[in-house]
Amino acid sequence: TDSPADGYAACCIVHDIAYWCGGSAEDRMDADQALERWLDENGSGLAGVYYFGTRVGGMPWLPTPWRWGYGWEWPKGYEFSAPHQSVSRIVEALGARQLIEQQLGSPVGRR
Repeated sequence: TDSPADGYAACCIVHDIAYWCGGSAEDRMDADQALERWLDENGSGLAGVYYFGTRVGGMPWLPTPWRWGYGWEWPKGYEFSAPHQSVSRIVEALGARQLIEQQLGSPVGRR
């Protein structure tokens, strides 16, 4: 049988990609809000809980393996570099979520 989390795996993987890459505080907010939106639109009932958990538990200065920018050496913090395209927008433009859903065998197009 499928667990409830199976339908959200692609959303969580896309969110994890953004967290691995890191970036600005705005990029992190975009990634967390996108995860909350996906979960809310799919009726998980836990969208607010996940959002709160990522906002509190994903701060870049925490020495955890799931913090913002965890793909980089700790401490990393937020990046204040020249204007750039956020990881979330790049992932969206590439259709990464749909590709991940196809690989996982999940329905494509849920948002």
